[in-house]
Amino acid sequence: MKQHNHWKMRKFQKAIIKIVLWGFGLFLLFFNLILKKTLDFNIVSEVVSILSIVLGLILALVEKKLWKTSVMRLPFLEDYWTPILEGRWEGKLERNGKLHDFVIEIVQSFTSISCVTYSKHSSSSAYATKILYDDQLKAYKLIYYWHGTTTNTIENNRDSDRFEGFTVLDIIIQSRNVIKLKGTYFTNREPQQTKGNINLSFRQKTLKKSFE
Repeated sequence: MKQHNHWKMRKFQKAIIKIVLWGFGLFLLFFNLILKKTLDFNIVSEVVSILSIVLGLILALVEKKLWKTSVMRLPFLEDYWTPILEGRWEGKLERNGKLHDFVIEIVQSFTSISCVTYSKHSSSSAYATKILYDDQLKAYKLIYYWHGTTTNTIENNRDSDRFEGFTVLDIIIQSRNVIKLKGTYFTNREPQQTKGNINLSFRQKTLKKSFE
């Protein structure tokens, strides 16, 4: 599997650099052959500086804004499309055969992603979050390693109020829109490890930063 967000940005950056270099080469050819003039060092330096600024602006726009617009659905940009997960997802978490209301809130740019989860009695924050792409299955996955706390502890047979876990969610896509996050998780809670299933649907763009 590939670390989807990073290798696509590197690929996009290389494509932009190639376009800039070809454009600069054609500019020199036009200036020398058509206008019959020779560029001095100062003009070349200014052109390179301008192209560098333009390249930086393009990459910054892709990182923050363009990656989630319809521009990335154009045929020549399809290879750089990435699933848009940012926002609030709500659904159910299954643990020990029981269903619990569960929420994931995601913050995302083109090359980074982070998430926080909430349930009625607990919350968690991810140490590391990645979107992975499986070339063979043509499928995306959201994975994150996290630490959580809970207020629902039993004093006589105490469940750990601080624990860590790992979650793997399939990103279900339909017509380039993410419609579900579905997968499994496990934790290192004591005295008994917990594990189960998660099934979430998109709720809204605005983050509440709380369970309710």
